[in-house]
Amino acid sequence: MKELESAVLFRQCLRLGVGFAPEELDRPIVGVVNSYGEVNPAAIHLGKVTSAAKAGIRFAGGTPIEFCISSVCGGMSGGGTAQRYSFATRDIISSYVEAVTRVQHFDALLFTSVCDWGVPAHLITCARLNIPSIVVLGGYMMPRSYGSEDICPFDMLSKFGLFKSGKITEEQLEVVKHGACTGSGACPQMGTANTMAAVAEAMGMTLPGNSTTAGVDNKLLTIAFHSGMQVLNLLRNKIRPRNIMTRDSVLNAIRVYLALGGSTNAIHQILDLSAQLGLDIPLETFDELGRKTPTICSVQPLGKYNLRDLDEAGGLPALMKELAPLLNLDVTTVTGRTLGENLSKAEVRRREVIHALSNPLQKEGSIAILRGNLAPNGAVVKQVAVPKKMLKYQGRAKVFNTEEEACEALMSKYLRPGDVAVIRYLGDKAEPGEIVRFLKLLVGMNLDSSIAAVTDGRLSGSDRGCAIAHVQPEAAEKGPIALVEDGDTIEIDIPNRTISVLVSSDKLANRLSDLEKHK
Repeated sequence: MKELESAVLFRQCLRLGVGFAPEELDRPIVGVVNSYGEVNPAAIHLGKVTSAAKAGIRFAGGTPIEFCISSVCGGMSGGGTAQRYSFATRDIISSYVEAVTRVQHFDALLFTSVCDWGVPAHLITCARLNIPSIVVLGGYMMPRSYGSEDICPFDMLSKFGLFKSGKITEEQLEVVKHGACTGSGACPQMGTANTMAAVAEAMGMTLPGNSTTAGVDNKLLTIAFHSGMQVLNLLRNKIRPRNIMTRDSVLNAIRVYLALGGSTNAIHQILDLSAQLGLDIPLETFDELGRKTPTICSVQPLGKYNLRDLDEAGGLPALMKELAPLLNLDVTTVTGRTLGENLSKAEVRRREVIHALSNPLQKEGSIAILRGNLAPNGAVVKQVAVPKKMLKYQGRAKVFNTEEEACEALMSKYLRPGDVAVIRYLGDKAEPGEIVRFLKLLVGMNLDSSIAAVTDGRLSGSDRGCAIAHVQPEAAEKGPIALVEDGDTIEIDIPNRTISVLVSSDKLANRLSDLEKHK
């Protein structure tokens, strides 16, 4: 519906009051979402990145109008009650950007984007608004050398586990605390942040190579400038997000995700984004594609290399070039060219980081979907992060209703080798959370190959060990995980995709009846 002339004049009057010149208001108006903020070390450089993007918009004949909403760092929460807000920020960010865009009548959007919830929030907003849009990712954080190893913020928790086990001193722990976080970009592992950045690039919503460029690399400013120019081309050529984020491009992104060894959280985000796009992509799709898509990227936490190494190996374009036989190369991207055209000059420069399809790290993809009487509607495991001896595992359940309880049990040695820590009431309908602290302590205490974990909550993308997450139905829905008791035997069989509690159906029915009486 054509807007009233009086409304347009009134908006121009208000923008003149902001300080825009009359000539600027005759150009296409591009909303620029700046994710800068001091609440997140990954975002502290985004002011410069945003400025470069705005310069590109002006150079191409548009007028940028900037507004801010920071992405949060989930690590700041410390778990517990505060953790419930991390995931919610995705929808808060998305809704805020949508509201500002509708009120301001922007012609196009450019996002500077970083971290676990910011990137999916922006992709979901692109899908919902469907006006010409481009994403500029904030890059990865440079690791810091610590003796013979590189460290990043995720290592703080595992080093604390080493400290509690008496394997490092308090002074050594202090060195890690002061040096592990260098800022400017997402933590340099294939955690949730870098996984979602890779998903954004794989779907074609960023310029090639953006997801594997360091936050401190001046190349990122060039990418931002060119992205600012390109969003005007998208506007002129009427290329919208739903022309780019199609079913084929989403399936491409899933294959890239499986080959990378990405975070289990990405499944949640991809399914939510697909729903926003009107695409029916069931959970089984990840397992079906995973059986045909090998894991070929040796990046932490499943490999020994970090994002800097992946960058040096040719970045995501090189990995996608290796995966080309499995991808649809005819999909459109924000460059205005097809994916195949974008990848034409990509090459793998370090084979120890990006393996050949013929010589994968693992013949299957990194993720498996499990089902059984403990998870009738499915559960997720990063199978490449599971010790080989635990791919088939039986253990006695020890049940906890919060992550804090599980951590205390671990440090007090109540949890012992052969146990399965069942950590519940962390699903979306309870107190949404993840068990990152618990799993990092397992690693630091050298128990990640002898204690398994099962949860209806989330994992961190940086986790490793036998950890099964997103168990559905969740405990808050009175799913079977709510019926598990201390001492029950839990059977995990990842090759055969099953997870079960070895309790008769009659006994589980009685427990459910008792639960319903007391709730």
